[in-house]
Amino acid sequence: MRQHELTELALILLAAGYSRRFGQNKLLYPVNGKPMYSFGLDTLKKAAGLLKVNCQVQVVTQYEQILEACISQGFPVYMNPAPDLGIASSMQVGLQHNLHKDVCLFMVADQPGLTAGSVKELVDGFLLSGKGMGVCCFQEKMGNPCIFGSRYYPQLLKLTGDRGGKVLIRQYPEDVFYYQIRDPQELLDIDYSPELSGRS
Repeated sequence: MRQHELTELALILLAAGYSRRFGQNKLLYPVNGKPMYSFGLDTLKKAAGLLKVNCQVQVVTQYEQILEACISQGFPVYMNPAPDLGIASSMQVGLQHNLHKDVCLFMVADQPGLTAGSVKELVDGFLLSGKGMGVCCFQEKMGNPCIFGSRYYPQLLKLTGDRGGKVLIRQYPEDVFYYQIRDPQELLDIDYSPELSGRS
């Protein structure tokens, strides 16, 4: 399969979710003195500097505090007017602003252990593979980020609820680049505050 001839890539941080199991807004919860979402933002910013393609870091949120902080750093931010509709709605808000781009990568904002190097290797491997989608995984367990070529945009726009892009990844496994991450801690998304023990 031919590798992608990429011209533009969007790196989209999804920071609009609720924190029902966490007990408070986990995206603003301090981890090593920084709000949790900022780790994802920093990771994507560093990855953008490592990648040899035209890319832009963007944020989707429902929170004014995140909106203001990201705008002050020069990142485009899009508000999700209906975050209660689930992660699919946040993906679609970001995607609607990037339909002209060749590829969109989506990263969740509660995964503070992910490294910029892993994001770069996911993108590089995806582009070389010529596949339509890519995902980080450890052995058989899939995680985030996920990356999608433009041919899957119409199907992403039809997703509903908390059914994210992995629905399509499972539906078309033959068209997926699987990036095997070295450290499973990078894929840990924080749903309960005890998981932060030793981090805060």
